[in-house]
Amino acid sequence: MRHLTPLRALALLMSTTLALAGCGGSGGGLDVSVTDARSPVVAGTSTAGVYLDITNDGDDDVVLTGVSSDAATEVVLHHTAIGEDGAVTMSMADELVIPAGGTATLTEGGDHIMLIDPEPRAVGDTLELTLHFGDEAVSVEVPATDLLDAG
Repeated sequence: MRHLTPLRALALLMSTTLALAGCGGSGGGLDVSVTDARSPVVAGTSTAGVYLDITNDGDDDVVLTGVSSDAATEVVLHHTAIGEDGAVTMSMADELVIPAGGTATLTEGGDHIMLIDPEPRAVGDTLELTLHFGDEAVSVEVPATDLLDAG
């Protein structure tokens, strides 16, 4: 794993965002960008959350159908809901629709990506995620952040 200074992490995040912004185009290509990607480091847990914003600049809805990474045993998309009794529940989600011209914010306490049995990491490390949109995929470098700086 790489250790990045905050300045290098910011530069990497900006370059990833710019590269993803160019993923769209005519002929049915994706027109999405990913920003504010982060994964807080929490010691002593067998899971880790990943939070980010996916913006769809296209004219059609896009559907996030899965997420993968070599940095964890399993990667799942989670939906968080609050029941009428106030109880918070998480469940695996099969997909997440990002409406045309809209942004899906994956955040603490809401929809998010969960890494199961992630590789050990420290603040400043990065992990690579692949976001799957049907037959198309987008790679994203996600910096490990301090829990207090998680967004």
